[in-house]
Amino acid sequence: MIQVCEISKNFLLPKEKKRTLKEHVLAFLLGRSTGFEPLHALRGVSFNVHKGEFFSIIGKNGSGKSTLLKILASIYAPDTGGARMGGTVSPFLELGIGFNPDLTARENVFLSAAVLGLRRGEIRAMYNDIIGFAELERFQDQALKNFSSGMQVRLAFSVAFMVNADILLIDEVLAVGDASFQQKCYDVFRRLKREGKTIIFVSHSMGDVKEFSDRVMLLHEGQMVSIGDPEKVIHDYQILTAREDEKRIAREDALKQKKAAEARKDLAPPGTEQRWGSGWARVQRVIFSDAGDKEKHVYATGERLRMTIIFNSENPDLKSLRVSVAVHRADGINVMETQSEPIPLNRAEGATQYVVDLVFPRLELLAAIYYFDVGIVPEGGAGEPFDFLRNCAHIRVYQDTDGVYSGFRGISYLAHEWKTAGIRDKG
Repeated sequence: MIQVCEISKNFLLPKEKKRTLKEHVLAFLLGRSTGFEPLHALRGVSFNVHKGEFFSIIGKNGSGKSTLLKILASIYAPDTGGARMGGTVSPFLELGIGFNPDLTARENVFLSAAVLGLRRGEIRAMYNDIIGFAELERFQDQALKNFSSGMQVRLAFSVAFMVNADILLIDEVLAVGDASFQQKCYDVFRRLKREGKTIIFVSHSMGDVKEFSDRVMLLHEGQMVSIGDPEKVIHDYQILTAREDEKRIAREDALKQKKAAEARKDLAPPGTEQRWGSGWARVQRVIFSDAGDKEKHVYATGERLRMTIIFNSENPDLKSLRVSVAVHRADGINVMETQSEPIPLNRAEGATQYVVDLVFPRLELLAAIYYFDVGIVPEGGAGEPFDFLRNCAHIRVYQDTDGVYSGFRGISYLAHEWKTAGIRDKG
């Protein structure tokens, strides 16, 4: 149905943006040539899509997904290569294309549907279905500018999916609006699959990709990384993003430590200052490392994780203390809290710095970002902390899609087994 052969697309990005004639003239008189920097959006991408196939494209922002869809929709022309489309094409690259806020919902339906290629008679025949699907019968003669953003999105989605085409190009427009309307959107996708429509779908929602796709292609920096079974390609994407996140978090951590060293301060939590305590002991650094003692911040469910907490105490009256750790998800859900046994402070040879490890032999948290609170508290475990840091460190966890932990949702994996008890007699 679709044949894509060695498509490449480059853009020239100005190194310095000039908005006015004065800026251009000054740059010319001063000899400041802006120049351009090449952006290789796509590099020799080739693939085929079969008739009736639901084909998804995934990748990080800037990987070339939307550029590829615009080439398939004949909005952009490729620099090299080409694509053959074996049927009529309907691109849904931006909901609300052709909408005018000063026109009514009724007028916008006719305007937007005409932009998508429908004749006036066709629009008139399906108008009631469009308005009914959007649940906007009461508001069809109201100006669009008076609609909420959710109402506008519902109307745009309803218009877009009434177009009868052989090939649908869909860029991040699934599951819009409230929960009830989202379910209707999913039902539309299932109907399109049953009708044998050929669909190319770009999305960052791995759940949607996994549910609907027959095959998936992963793009990275304009190149195809892998193509095939959804489970495998999604796993490739998770590995790729994990590596990218590891580099980013490591850079952020190194910069934070550098700034702290330059200011001669202890570790401070990211973002707004969330630290308090008497100061009898102070956390200096938190380090995460794997089974090979390699420092990192991105882990697969089931990996070994060691959390090393370095703290100091120069108060000679403090003989022992406890270290507390709390783990919570980015949405605020508390996962666990734990405290160490009392830690004696050996003051031999003037020691003031101490190290304690918290080891998770198998990190059985499911995919999410997790934040850590670290506290140093009195030996009894109660009272004012000596030091407490909120959100002082974080890790990202992903699930290996072809392993033991694939298919599970929630916060944590609980080891379990199913057993069949047999069949009981009636009565």
